[in-house]
Formats: sequence, structure tokens, C-alpha cells
Amino acid sequence: MFWRGVWGYLPANIVQGVVGFLAIILFTRLLSPEDFGRYALAFSVMTLAHVAVFSWLEAAMARFWAAQTPGAAQGHFASLYRTAFVLSAGFLVVTGLVVWLLPTDPLFKLALAAGLAGAPARCMVKLAQERFRAEGEVGKSARLDMAVTAGGLAIGVGFALAGMGAAAPLLGLGLAPLAALPFVLPGELKQARGGAFEAGRVRDYAMYGYPIAASLALTVVLSSTDRFVLDAYLGEAAVGAYHASYSIANRTLDVLFLWLGTAGQPALVMALERGGMDRLKVAAREQLSTFLLVGLPAAAGVALVARPLSEVLIGEELRTAAASVTPWIALSALLFGLTAYYFGQAFTLGKKTKRLLIAMAIPAGANVILNLILVPRF
Repeated sequence: MFWRGVWGYLPANIVQGVVGFLAIILFTRLLSPEDFGRYALAFSVMTLAHVAVFSWLEAAMARFWAAQTPGAAQGHFASLYRTAFVLSAGFLVVTGLVVWLLPTDPLFKLALAAGLAGAPARCMVKLAQERFRAEGEVGKSARLDMAVTAGGLAIGVGFALAGMGAAAPLLGLGLAPLAALPFVLPGELKQARGGAFEAGRVRDYAMYGYPIAASLALTVVLSSTDRFVLDAYLGEAAVGAYHASYSIANRTLDVLFLWLGTAGQPALVMALERGGMDRLKVAAREQLSTFLLVGLPAAAGVALVARPLSEVLIGEELRTAAASVTPWIALSALLFGLTAYYFGQAFTLGKKTKRLLIAMAIPAGANVILNLILVPRF
């Protein structure tokens, strides 16, 4: 199952990589450094909000689908989707009020509103993708991912050309999954036909998924605290330069690890649920060797070509500062990829997700403290 997923998800991850680089090339040229910085800050807030409210549902879909018996699957889908609809309604009301009352720059407020408004649609599409992945429907998952990724870039560039500034990329991220919903949501809701909402099931899913969501939130803290500290000390243009360099290194390696992790996580779950510990050990060894074979040379390569890569990909106003940061981000992206897509799977497979939360709290706390100490100094 792992290698079928690896090759099946390859086209989607090529699209992810190409779109990621095109986004850097285009948005660092179409947006001013200040607007690119506002986009980076709003993107961080949007990601944290999505993780806090919706990611536990996505984690439950990924982990518990393989364990469903034919008679129980309808309750699984009904419980998840009805919970998602209720959370979506509350999320839109609460975030709308917060953005409206937020005493901040109107341009940043517009970007933030654009990002947050798209979160419910992204959750519905992600639930469908997790179901496709868990069921081994590689083609469906890959096609959906490619459509949303490419569509998001096209829509974002269109809004950037129309003068929407920092809100443009975030409008793309929200409208692309919204456009995909009519094609995927009816089929997903059909899976819930005949099922009923089960409060006990949702409680179990929440007990499993919320520690994962909290650990993901800490991951967002790891990757975004630096932006807010930079904004406080140096302003939005510095955030833009940092985010551009971060995107080059992190996106390159994240696409590789996401490719392997997308295939690997459902394969590990299936190996454990249907083959026991012996099959799980074989699958895990195979995945770790592949991760190291791909990840180590990729990280070294990105670090070595940081300056020429910045000159090709990043707009002139941002490239000098960006090149100096890229090697550090390459190293951190390698360590994060191994942690998130391989070592962290032990906690989800064993359903000991509270320990995953503890493991993530240590680097997240250290990250905040070190940013406050090192950003003013360096």
C-alpha cells in the first residue's frame, strides 16, 4: 500500500512543488514587501484557527476509517460531518465578530477575514481527502489535491492582479476548496446515509483528535512565532523577507515529506489494524529508510544553493535577506519532516496522542523564548 501511494501521489506532489515555487515567484513580485508580510501574518493566524477548530475531525477520519465495520461506517460519517457543519457555523460567526472588532490595520484585517472565511470549506475538502487516503483511493485524493492547489494559485494571482494586496493569496486558498465542494461533498454525505449522530463516538474522536490538534497548533507556534516577533521589532517588510526564505526551504522539503507521509500514514494504520505489530514493523522500517534516503540529500541541496535559488525565485526587494536564512530553515524542515511524518506516527498509531502534545510543547516553548532573545540580537 505504501509504494502504491508513493507513486500514485507523485503527480499531486509535483503540482504542490510547482505551485509552491510559482507562489513565491509571483507573490513576491505582485505584492509589496509590506503586503507579503501581512499575508504571512494572516496565513499564520488562519492556520492556527483552522487547526484549533477543525483538525481533530480530520485526524479522526484518517485514523478510525480502517477500523469501521460495514454496519458502523454510516455512524462514523454522520457523526463527523454533522459535527463539522455545527463547528463551521459557529466558527464563521465568532471569527467574523473577532475580525470586525480587532483594532488593527484595515489591510491586515481584510487579509485575515479572507483567510478565516475559507476554513470551513477547507475542512470539508480535507475530510474527503482523508477518507480517500484511508480507503486507498489514491487517484481520487491526488486529483482533488491537484485541483484545489492549482485553483488556489490561479484565483490568488487573479485577485493580486486586481489589487487585493495581502488578501489575494488567502482568497485563493479559501475559494478553491469552496469550488470543489459540489463535486465531493454529495458523495461524502451519501456515506452517512442511514447513520445517526453518536455523541459517544464524537467524544472518543475528540479525546483522540484534540491532543493532535493541540500539537499541530504548537507546530504552528513553532513556524509562526518568529513572524510576529519580527513584526514587533522590525516591521512587516522584514516578515515578508523571512517568509519568502522560509517558503523556499520549507516548501521544498515539506512537499517531499508530505508526499511520503500522505502514502505512509494510511499504510501504517492499515498494517497495524489488519496485520498486527509484525506487519507494522516491516512497514515502518521501509518508510524510515525511504525518508532518510530522500530527505537528507534534499536538505543539503537546498542549503547549498540558497543564494542562486533566491535570485531566481524571489523578488529583488526581498532576495538578499532571504538567502541568509534559507540554510537554517532547510535544517529545521528536515528535522520537522522526520518528526511529523515518521516519529510522530507512533503516538497516533498507539492512540496515545496526549504524549504527542507533551512532546510538541517542549520545542514550541523553547521557540518562543529563543525568538524573543535572538531576533533583537541578530
